[in-house]
Amino acid sequence: MEELLKKLGRKIRILREQRNLTQEELSERAQISYKFLGEIERGLKNSSIKILGQIADAMGISLAELFYFPSDGDQEKERIKNEIFGLIANRDIPNLKKALKILEAYLEE
Repeated sequence: MEELLKKLGRKIRILREQRNLTQEELSERAQISYKFLGEIERGLKNSSIKILGQIADAMGISLAELFYFPSDGDQEKERIKNEIFGLIANRDIPNLKKALKILEAYLEE
């Protein structure tokens, strides 16, 4: 159980950082204490599903994504996908549409 808490905490920290959020910003969005979030990220505290759901919602992801731990071969792919998402996460709709068109044009080749 301890290893799962550490793994989950690392995942939350990575996803938070990829979205350029501080612990304070994420904890405010998730309506929890930033100290509690820090303890979760360090794997020191066990959290309820409700709190984890609030954290996931605050980052715009599903609860299931928090518990998805890719195999070694998929880690690089997941890291890149999360970086891409981090770049577009806080963009407005016109910029999201531009990014989508660029990706579609590039991937059609």
